[in-house]
Amino acid sequence: MKMIIYGCGVACTILFVFFSLSKAPIKHNKLHEQNSESDLSQQRLSLPDDESLNRSDWVNDQDITQIWSEIRPLLLEKKTRTVGIARALEVRGFPAFFLTVVDKELALSSELTYPLSHLLRIMLHRWHDIPGENFDSFPQFLSELFSHASASNYMAKVAAKAWKDQRLLNPIDSTKVYAVRPPSIDASKEKGLTQFFLYLLQDLFYSFTENAQSFQVEVFLDDPSQEIRVIALQVLLDGKPSSRWAQLLYILDGVPHTRISELAAWVAKTQPPEQAASLIEMLCIQTSSPGGFLPAWIQVGAKDMSVLLKMLHKQMDLDDLLLANGNDFPDDPSGVTQGIATAQLFHDYGLKRELLDAYFLNSISSGEPMDLDILNWFARLDKNPISRAQAWRMLGRSGDRKGVTIALELIEDPNYRSSLRLPDQTDDSQIADYLQQYIAPQLSPEEQIRLEAILSRLTLPADDSTN
Repeated sequence: MKMIIYGCGVACTILFVFFSLSKAPIKHNKLHEQNSESDLSQQRLSLPDDESLNRSDWVNDQDITQIWSEIRPLLLEKKTRTVGIARALEVRGFPAFFLTVVDKELALSSELTYPLSHLLRIMLHRWHDIPGENFDSFPQFLSELFSHASASNYMAKVAAKAWKDQRLLNPIDSTKVYAVRPPSIDASKEKGLTQFFLYLLQDLFYSFTENAQSFQVEVFLDDPSQEIRVIALQVLLDGKPSSRWAQLLYILDGVPHTRISELAAWVAKTQPPEQAASLIEMLCIQTSSPGGFLPAWIQVGAKDMSVLLKMLHKQMDLDDLLLANGNDFPDDPSGVTQGIATAQLFHDYGLKRELLDAYFLNSISSGEPMDLDILNWFARLDKNPISRAQAWRMLGRSGDRKGVTIALELIEDPNYRSSLRLPDQTDDSQIADYLQQYIAPQLSPEEQIRLEAILSRLTLPADDSTN
């Protein structure tokens, strides 16, 4: 009978923790909502002004060590990790024990790094579920956590993973946060502590803006650290219109392109699709490097493919459209790229390439049909041969018979085939490969005959064969 009651109790605890994990990331500290007796219920917790407190007297080492030996293997296995976390949340004095056990465990093996960070994150979320813990003990624990992370790279790594996207700090905590800052940020060898500090700083910056103290963040726009300047920029401009971003993008001067690409991905994830597209385009212009933003464009398209279509329409060169005078493509294709190096063509094509790729990939994943008219426009009239070739290939793989028909009609014309060549290309071998690999399997027997006629007219290397 006791075993049945115990089993039911554990099962209920597991279900409780499972549903806790399923909640969306919190934006404010839930401890305040539970502390109905405090007038701070709508604010974040602040850390105590005194030094880190020693709470080792809360811990019965012998009892918790024994319990930990049972919890540890549960945390290691993904399928039992929730059970291990549930057990830990039932142990009085476990937070203090946790601060002492991290170094011991990770000094032996790094396999517990993620499980421990997961456990710490849940402890921060469900503090009041731990026996003996309350509103007052939470800031004490944070003070000790900061101290341990500053002294131990093991704890810093665990704390960094746990603190990502947390919102627990108040403006009053600024001194405590600044004290965690390592000597160097951009070239720091203390990766764990640096990441932990940056997550803390982002949390603190948001607390400043939420409490009408944005000026406290603005001073960091001139910080020696590029990374801190980017974080300050993110927080200050989160949800702000493009005009405000345009005023501050000079902050990104000298920031590595990889970091700006990460910023673009953050923009795509957190901002509305149309706003995100406008901002990512601004980042492309700011960096003078239109490539490297494909993940961001894909994420924008996943939210709303029509935004990608609008961006593609912006890329259309209306002058080319007006000058075409009824011709589908230039009679003298060599004049289109005359004097332009291949490298420059690729550079100029970067933004269109990524927009077209993102549009194609989102169409494939969502099953939403592509707009053949816009692909037909790019395939016929875009001034860059790389863009034309990409749009032509997309027509052939659009999943629409009309697209395949258009692709065949275009490639039948020798002028069009020549217009797809780059300055250093002298043959149509890439076209032949594409026709055989992607177009041929979609054709009827009659169309196969038509394709064979096209292949026979392609200019190929002397030792090449389409058979």
